[in-house]
Amino acid sequence: MVVFFIFWCMAGVCSYVEGADKEPEKKYVLVLNSYSKGYEWTDKEQSGIESVLTPKDGIILMVEYMDTKRVNTPEHFRLFKDLLVNKLQHAKIKIELVICTDNDALNFMIKYSNEILPNTPVVFCGANNFDATQMGDFKLYTGVNEKTDIADNVEMILKVHPSTTQVHIISDKTTTGKLYRTEFDAMAPRFKDRVKFVFYDNISISELKDTLSKLSGDSVALYLSFFEDNTGKLFTPSESLPEITGASAVPVYGVVDYMMGYGIVGGLLISGFEQGVTAGKLTLNVLRSKTPAVMPDVVIKSPHVLEFDYRALQRFDIDVASLPKNAKIKYEPETFYYKYKRIIWSFVAVLMILNVYITVLMINIKRRIRAEKGLQNILTACASFFEFKSTDDFVVRIKKLLGSLVNIKEEVLFFKNTHDSVGDVLKDLVFVQADGNMNIRQMAEVKDTIDIKVTNILKDALAQKKNTYIKDACILYFANKSIPANTIFIEGRKRFDNLDKNILEMFTSNLGLTFDNFEKQKLEESLHFAGQIQMNMLSKNSEEFSQTYGIDLHAFITPAKVVGGDFYDYFSIDGDHLCLVMADVADKGMPAALFMAVAKTLIRAIAAGNPNVTDILYKVNNELAKDNDDAMFVTLFMVILNYKTGEMSFSNAGHNPPYLMADGKIQPIGTKDVGIVLGIMPEAIYSVETIQLSNGDGVFMYTDGIVEAMNITHELFGEHRLEKRLASCVNMSAKMVVDVVLSDVTKFTEGAPQSDDITVMSVFYKKQG
Repeated sequence: MVVFFIFWCMAGVCSYVEGADKEPEKKYVLVLNSYSKGYEWTDKEQSGIESVLTPKDGIILMVEYMDTKRVNTPEHFRLFKDLLVNKLQHAKIKIELVICTDNDALNFMIKYSNEILPNTPVVFCGANNFDATQMGDFKLYTGVNEKTDIADNVEMILKVHPSTTQVHIISDKTTTGKLYRTEFDAMAPRFKDRVKFVFYDNISISELKDTLSKLSGDSVALYLSFFEDNTGKLFTPSESLPEITGASAVPVYGVVDYMMGYGIVGGLLISGFEQGVTAGKLTLNVLRSKTPAVMPDVVIKSPHVLEFDYRALQRFDIDVASLPKNAKIKYEPETFYYKYKRIIWSFVAVLMILNVYITVLMINIKRRIRAEKGLQNILTACASFFEFKSTDDFVVRIKKLLGSLVNIKEEVLFFKNTHDSVGDVLKDLVFVQADGNMNIRQMAEVKDTIDIKVTNILKDALAQKKNTYIKDACILYFANKSIPANTIFIEGRKRFDNLDKNILEMFTSNLGLTFDNFEKQKLEESLHFAGQIQMNMLSKNSEEFSQTYGIDLHAFITPAKVVGGDFYDYFSIDGDHLCLVMADVADKGMPAALFMAVAKTLIRAIAAGNPNVTDILYKVNNELAKDNDDAMFVTLFMVILNYKTGEMSFSNAGHNPPYLMADGKIQPIGTKDVGIVLGIMPEAIYSVETIQLSNGDGVFMYTDGIVEAMNITHELFGEHRLEKRLASCVNMSAKMVVDVVLSDVTKFTEGAPQSDDITVMSVFYKKQG
């Protein structure tokens, strides 16, 4: 008997070892996900599937993603089918079963299974509102239904918020959104006497956020689906939910567990992970079944979890006691010890080691305090340096400040460097010494009396244009030439260490920056003031002017810099004539602005009572040409309009030809006998043309800043785009024409800097009487 027992045990052990060495038979399962990897719902389903179906059981998962949240067209499904067929043909493996996650994958297999994997079992999960009739003759299909329990969710919401009168339903027009809406509509009648439902399924995210932000306390919101708004913009829940819940003035509940953590209060949630687990278990049943043609029944009851976000409960002051008893609260604050116990024990473990460094830290703290105090002294002193009364006062202040920063000897030498010499760097240096009476001498006069060490370090600093140190000596260098003493020699009572050097670098940097910013500020203030003066010189009463003279006129200017060279003008010459001017000075900035002011003033003075356009330009040109040593000039187009009869005479002095807008057409004018620009050639003669305007005819004038406006690829806006836009402005007002053209130019140049002044004027004749 004993021998038999020993033999039986040995046989069992051998068979176990033999069985352990035998690998399970590999079975390939195709997992077809409707959506994309990274989409939280799909990832949870996939995790649930993988938790059940593992390689140790011989199951190899072949995972594909259809990405139908982004692309959901018949063409996409057809191409995906072709791709899948091609891949499976070349893989040379047998697919035992297909798992479909969500409706798009399920419907895809129903339509194309005979072309992809005929007679292959299919297990699905996440199929919204499953209806057995949709399977038809597909007997090899089973799975788990995904059905949100919206009715119980609404019941729970009304119990937690008993004063609710409106529930705002957030949805969309995607496949998922439509399925949720169908389910919602089916259960809504049972609440018709208790609460009003307001739907948002065709709205932009900005409009949705604005609406939710204005809701009152008797409302709550229920988020079903918002993957696409009415503008076509696509979202993942992690993108849309934080924006929506963050903007909402009322609690937002959800229906799926992937919504947790993004601001919803919670709810009775479908579990994506449990969907995947259930599908995995069904798959095991099918693969292990001795009768594979007989599929398990579809699991109709969807797995749910009742979860709430502690942070959202606190935000909306919702009492935890008002929640269902079996509710799970997530994101609750942990106890201090539980939350930080690793840090606490790490701190205890490291505490003894830190004691070793206490002495070093104390030294560093002392150095840091000195550095901070030095920086504070520098900042305080720099703020008041512009109050110095003289160079003597300036150097006295500098000497006092340097003494508070580093330990230096009494004698400090100050020099003024006015040139960036590349030869003899000491040639233009001026020696400045504060000795009660200001003593300023050229460096050549004191060169022999100054220590050779000072001379050598001065040369090095001026050549390198930076602070220079030699053991216990230093030259402080300031690039700004307006500083009264911008090169300073100091000598320390000991060798300058790194902290000393850092403090001195901070000193020179801050003082130089202070002077640079002061000068820049003064320049900007001057330019801004000049720009205001220039803009105030331009006519701004186009509406009043139009009403006075029975025309329709509008003008606009935007300089490329603070001040520019473009200008326009319109004014009355006499009882019958108006003068309209469009001009461009050939420069930018202050010189152009001054030349523009002179030209504008001359035009008004010479045109007073003189409706002869050629005579006006002749005289203005002669005046501008006088003493014009810088050869500045202005291009100009002038119109003299008889606003009573519509007769228009005009002359072109080298300017862009305007466009006549008449009879629904546009054509350039002023292209014949273009005269020379104003200000270059005295005694120049300018030709005149005359046109009779009919009621509603107009002229569009502009500067080259329009046609030469460049986009980010350096392409010009050009005359062809301007002509095309003007051709579409029939029957528009003068202001509308200007606005339309400027809008086109702005869109064209988006992202590119404005390269030139932009000035336009549109005027339409209105027949008197």
